[in-house]
Amino acid sequence: MKTVFYALLGALVVVAGSGALGAMLLHALRLRLARAEAFALSFLTGSALFSGLWMALGMSGIAYRGVAYGVSGALLLAAFALGSFRILRGDPPDDRAVQDRRSRLSAPAALGFALLFLPYLAIYLLYALHPEVSADGSYYHNGFLNQYAIAHRIIPFADNFYASLSQAAEIQALPGFLIGKHCVPGLVQLVYLFATTALIVCFGREHGDAKTGWSAGLLFFAIPAVGYVSTQALNDMAVSAAVFGAFYCMYRWWENRENGWLLPAGLLAGMAYATKYSAFLTAISFAAVMAWRWRRHRDLPWRWALAGCLGVAVMVLPYLLRNWIWYGNPLAPFYNSWFPNDNFSSWVELDYRAHQRTYGWLKSYWDVPWDLIAGGRNLQGILGPVVLALPLGLLALRRPVARVLLLAGGVCLLTYPQNVGARFLIPALPFLLLLLAMVAVRWREALGAMLAMQAILCWPTLVAAYTDPYALILAPIPTLAQITRKIPEEETLAYRLNTYYAARWLDRNVEPGERVFGYNVYTEAYSSVHACVAHTSTHCFKLADIFASAIDGGGRPDREWEYRFDRQPLQSLRLLQTGKGRDRWNLREIQFFRGDVMIPLPAGSRLEASRNQEDLPYLFDGNLVTGWSPWEFMAPGQSVTMLFPQAIEIDRIVVRSTTQQDSSVLHPRIPGKGGGWRDLAGQARITASIPTPDLRKEAMAEFYRRGYRYLFLMRQESYVESMEKDATGWNLERAAWGQDWRIFRILPPEPAEGTRISRAASEGDKIVSD
Repeated sequence: MKTVFYALLGALVVVAGSGALGAMLLHALRLRLARAEAFALSFLTGSALFSGLWMALGMSGIAYRGVAYGVSGALLLAAFALGSFRILRGDPPDDRAVQDRRSRLSAPAALGFALLFLPYLAIYLLYALHPEVSADGSYYHNGFLNQYAIAHRIIPFADNFYASLSQAAEIQALPGFLIGKHCVPGLVQLVYLFATTALIVCFGREHGDAKTGWSAGLLFFAIPAVGYVSTQALNDMAVSAAVFGAFYCMYRWWENRENGWLLPAGLLAGMAYATKYSAFLTAISFAAVMAWRWRRHRDLPWRWALAGCLGVAVMVLPYLLRNWIWYGNPLAPFYNSWFPNDNFSSWVELDYRAHQRTYGWLKSYWDVPWDLIAGGRNLQGILGPVVLALPLGLLALRRPVARVLLLAGGVCLLTYPQNVGARFLIPALPFLLLLLAMVAVRWREALGAMLAMQAILCWPTLVAAYTDPYALILAPIPTLAQITRKIPEEETLAYRLNTYYAARWLDRNVEPGERVFGYNVYTEAYSSVHACVAHTSTHCFKLADIFASAIDGGGRPDREWEYRFDRQPLQSLRLLQTGKGRDRWNLREIQFFRGDVMIPLPAGSRLEASRNQEDLPYLFDGNLVTGWSPWEFMAPGQSVTMLFPQAIEIDRIVVRSTTQQDSSVLHPRIPGKGGGWRDLAGQARITASIPTPDLRKEAMAEFYRRGYRYLFLMRQESYVESMEKDATGWNLERAAWGQDWRIFRILPPEPAEGTRISRAASEGDKIVSD
């Protein structure tokens, strides 16, 4: 129960601090709000400000538990002293008195909605208090929070592109994480769900009647994907709340001509971007609506327009500046071709984007609806049977407000093809469900049947009965023993996370300064050890290339280009690549020959390249596991240039590369007499699949030289079995074994005379199993 208490306390610190900031802002703007609006918008607008405040505190290196208590306490005292919490009493405008009467549910209807809402509320709270077991939450969402908490500051991770994504929701939860650890972000996301549902209800009852709002709210509240992201350490509910909150404020401004709404609208539009890049259209739409209003009516004071833009800038600029300073690209990890940098490459980015558009299986968007309704495996979650009824919402389009809702929902859907996961549809759902509710309330029996079906068919245990076994859904239902930690948290985590024991073993055995490399991720949220994972940065891909050179496959350096020409002295040489393709130019060695004698690269030579100059020395180090790549798709104009301090006399050039170079067309060139460059030799003699020495020990020696002491691998990888059988051949030793994973320790490289240095396993190195 102590864990639960501190988790709730941590969430309370975050929610109270955010709510106090929001209440002070809305009170200062003198906006007239109903009670539900006041609670919801105080939390949402305050969340934006609270996140920005803690980004400043985290960057300053004062992310401590005492600071978390002190900051939220000070904000609460300030709000009380200023009387800002009076706004939570509610103050409906006089001209909405008739609407206010229509917004009341009858007693039977209120009881019915309560019976539908309360079970979901209770089950969501149980899931939020359950130990965090979502894949992304236990890897990088909570993983980075864990690292920030250990360092007591927000720190860069140039070897993981997830760290360069906007993190407003995570940083907002940082003070709570310092207090209550891993469950706090999920509890805060649940509050975002409450706030979004409250705004849906308020909007529906203001532009229809009470049943419209409550029906749309229930349909949204019970959606399986919504329930999943609202109880885990993810940020999808926060971005959905920010998007709908920005729309809500903008619509109130447009309707009531109260310019004070522009500041909270701008803050929430900026918050949407600062939470998830895919919501960037919210900020653009905010600016477009203001421009349209000014052009049509000329009644927008420039001071309030500036205030709205300032709200966006306050949330957006910190992340642009952070990424520019830390990662060399303000839009990292995307648009690396616009902002070339050493951390993330356009080749990795384009490959990642391509995967997000299909998830490796999607061939047609006609396959999406079924997976959203009852599949769940391929799109990582479901929306449930309500998807079938959404087209009925088009029947409401004769009303102006319905057309606005459809336009807003359509804008939210524009970015969906870039990531086809079910949760990326959630920002559009409030708008589409309000349309559906506006139509459904006309037929009482149909409305009741639809709400009952939604509540029944979306209940977690029933969802598990008709969806794919691997769908991301809330199942099984947590037991009270798990919630209260009567069953130890470690036991629950080990059962639900197959790499939990690996994370704990690394946490106990990796010494400061030692590094871990893995082809797969593990639950970093439960370990102080940060691993370099192959697909997360250019740096990690370089290590993956070294590893691939030692195993069978396309990464071995077994392709050779040989160019022969008349012996002549050369002062400079350029290797130009003119091919184009989806493979990557990847060189391992360049060698010069005079007859059969290899000529080393002269000392003092200057090396230049179209990209990634820092790795050029590896082309002349005599080591086949290291090399150079521009980290871009094969494209004409890529080059490597060598400028010698004095002319060297050669008649042959040999270029060693990997097998996967089918698109490469290489031309050795020398300076021409009239300027420019001319071809040195004709067609190359290309030899594929040439014999290569055993590079396993050399690959591990290179890892060791770069500070890496452990390999984390999943058992199903094809090469792991050979490593288990012949760890000595790799210069490794078994460190820890689990059912699905393996950890190997990299031993010091063998000395030149061939004697092997090894060390006995210490007491802490015993094999563990999950």
